[in-house]
Amino acid sequence: MEAVRFAIPWSLLAAPAAWGIILYAALGRGPRRAGAAWRAVLGCVAAGMLALAIAGPSVRVSQEGRCPVVILQDVSPSVAAHRAEDAAGKDLAPFADALPPGRAGLVFFSGAAETHAAPVPGAAGAQRRLTSAALAPPARLRDAADTDIHAALLHAGAALPGGRGIILLYSDGRETRGNAIRAAQGLAARGTRIFTAAPRLQPRDVRIAGISATAAPATDKPVAIEVRLASTVPAAATVRLERAAGPSPAPASQTRDVQVDPAAGAAVLFQDAPPAPGLYLYHAHVLSAADEWPENNRASCMVQVGRGYDVLYIHGGDAPGAAMEALLAAAPAHVRLHAVPAARFAGPSAAEAVAVLDNVAAWSLPPDVLQRLAARVADGGLGFLALGGDAAFGAGGYADSPLEDLLPVSSRVGRRPAMDVVFVIDSSGSMNEVAEGFTKLVHAKSAVLDLGSALGPQDRVAVVAFAGEPRVAAPLLAASEWERLRQALVSIEAGGGTRITPAALAALGLFGPGAPPAADTVRHVLLLSDGRSEDFDVPRLADACRRTGATLSAVATGPDADRERLGRLARDAGGRLYHVTGAARQILRETFLGDMAQARGEGLTPGARPAQWRHAGPVWRQPGPPLPAVNAVNPTQPKPAADVLWQASATGGGDPSPLPLLAAWRKGLGRAAAMPWPVGQPPAAWQQDGALGAYLAAVVEWLRQEQSPEDWSARLEARDGAWWVRAEQRAGALAKPPATFVAAVFDEGAAAARQVTLEHVAPGVHEAKVGSLGSGAALAVVHRRAAGQQPDADAQGAARLPVPGLPPPEYERLGVDRAHLEAIARAGSGRLLEPAAAPDALAEIVRRAETEGYQPISIFLVAAAGAAVLLQAVLRLAGRI
Repeated sequence: MEAVRFAIPWSLLAAPAAWGIILYAALGRGPRRAGAAWRAVLGCVAAGMLALAIAGPSVRVSQEGRCPVVILQDVSPSVAAHRAEDAAGKDLAPFADALPPGRAGLVFFSGAAETHAAPVPGAAGAQRRLTSAALAPPARLRDAADTDIHAALLHAGAALPGGRGIILLYSDGRETRGNAIRAAQGLAARGTRIFTAAPRLQPRDVRIAGISATAAPATDKPVAIEVRLASTVPAAATVRLERAAGPSPAPASQTRDVQVDPAAGAAVLFQDAPPAPGLYLYHAHVLSAADEWPENNRASCMVQVGRGYDVLYIHGGDAPGAAMEALLAAAPAHVRLHAVPAARFAGPSAAEAVAVLDNVAAWSLPPDVLQRLAARVADGGLGFLALGGDAAFGAGGYADSPLEDLLPVSSRVGRRPAMDVVFVIDSSGSMNEVAEGFTKLVHAKSAVLDLGSALGPQDRVAVVAFAGEPRVAAPLLAASEWERLRQALVSIEAGGGTRITPAALAALGLFGPGAPPAADTVRHVLLLSDGRSEDFDVPRLADACRRTGATLSAVATGPDADRERLGRLARDAGGRLYHVTGAARQILRETFLGDMAQARGEGLTPGARPAQWRHAGPVWRQPGPPLPAVNAVNPTQPKPAADVLWQASATGGGDPSPLPLLAAWRKGLGRAAAMPWPVGQPPAAWQQDGALGAYLAAVVEWLRQEQSPEDWSARLEARDGAWWVRAEQRAGALAKPPATFVAAVFDEGAAAARQVTLEHVAPGVHEAKVGSLGSGAALAVVHRRAAGQQPDADAQGAARLPVPGLPPPEYERLGVDRAHLEAIARAGSGRLLEPAAAPDALAEIVRRAETEGYQPISIFLVAAAGAAVLLQAVLRLAGRI
């Protein structure tokens, strides 16, 4: 922690300039008056003090304060079933002893939460400690069926005096209801820090460790399916395998009995003969009297018998658009489409051969999901198609996401202009209304804080809060000063009436008079309000926007919002009006990001444009009939290695060159295509005679096509508790020197594939250990690399190996879900405390919060500068200088 902090450090640069002027004036050319040196010294001292004062310095000091702590103890069945009744009290006793008296409160929770001791503010709690009786959880909470960490965090936040302090979540992280990460983010925006710690659990469990099947079985061969078991205790178990779905409606079931050893586990082999080609789903179940954890007793895997593939269709909004319907009508019978909303998309699975992204903004998907998607295309051979619209390409932030490198077109059209954006947030009393567990004001503040990753180093953000009168919560700050903005947002409280005119004028005043100093700087105001204004002068505000060179958009968030005047102001000020119901954080975040992209000129460009063929390949052999016109385009430019198949004719004026409407290229082992126009809302001419569906089906078929190896094969093998990948060359294809094989393994949550080079162990045999493959591991790809070539340069294709099926992610966790606890702590501006050191670490955190702070000293520096000036005046009157 630094000893001195400066609020405006760049203002210190004024001191050398002032010193130079003073020294030149006092000691420069010309006759030197008596005492000039002393005048120069005193003048430099005064100037230096003023420059330091303007920089806003604060020094670290010791202070006396109180930081209340609420310990949030999980007593739900997932924790209590594997511990003694007094274990909770024994675990919490070190925390109670380590914290200062009166600081700690205690809340027990499972499906509900109860406060058993609250932090006592002031001198009343100076000597109070948690007693052993208070540390014992009530039986009624231990008997509950659910674990609601979300509600428990909100309950603990309400128990903190003043709503600020520290929450310690002591839980296994296995929530069954609510969204704890969202609750932690809301509490952090209010100034509460959340730390997590995990209990030690030792459950008795017999579970399915994995299920694997024959790779690409032929239609006349039985499917071999291996079910692997693991257990924490020696146990007798019964395994049942069911063929639940496929082209044949008749299900099939088989049962085996097995003994499971804790060290070695067990493996059961089944064989099934599907009656017809197609995609089949197998379910495995294990039953054991020794099992106390039934949730992870099942697993599933899919087996493709014969030809066929799946297409994953990711769409924005609640339902897919016309493009999905057209593709569904035109796709061959062996193509299976699965639609999923972008909000529920967690990454492609092993079953999909092609993924379609229909008008989905990059910021509506987590960065790690986008990274896994890009890696699956380049290293895993997945086909990928991006469709345009008002939330795609430049309007959806593709330029600053992994999609920019993945697609054959670039969303960076020209240099991105800098942006100064001011958020004008309604903080009237109505913003205290609760939606999804938090007030509308907390949702708005959280949405603004989520924008940091979308800003460039040249962008600046300011916040103006308004009720009866406006308050500049934060001036224009660069992205590097995001912590200052966060602190300013946390300080905003709701209360009062609604007056829009002075608030909007205060926001425009932050830009300064006249046009922007840089011609390419965008000035934009985003006004959020949920009520009717007592002072709303639309002509005056529109004129002020024109005079400052700014645009203004409005977001109406409530049923009483003055949408008529807000819409007129947005239209006259060159912006847009959005009506958002519920004011949820995610909706507001996407609205803000989309509007900022529109303000930069990166959005959808409307207007009819003629479409024409440029090339037929690589999707078609020759051009088809003339293409209908499109009603809008997403401005993009093709990359040098891309094939442009369709293009929109130039319209003259601001469009000197044609814009791509369909572009494609190879990306590593996969293929990617882009259609940067609103395919989901096509003109009627595109839907006549199923033309759009036929075009989309042809593109999807090209994206899926692959060259299977002809002179070698590969498979996964289980050995000694780990997975090995093995490639074998046919006798007539052995190369001298031997070929190199590389496996790309997609682990759960990994942003990129894990590359493993296979070792040449025998003539024509290559293998390598790839370790464990957890739930969510997509697939492994093995490809041959000729001497001197890169992995994706081998034209003979790749072998895609089905990764063994594992229990669903929500049931695979045994004991503590450490990853979820870490995510909750990060969302709450805290961290996961290691169990052994957690009490002492928490005590140190509280001590720092109570004893170390920063004291502003600007007023003392101003006084010192004044004293230097006064001393100079006194010495001059006395004739000394």
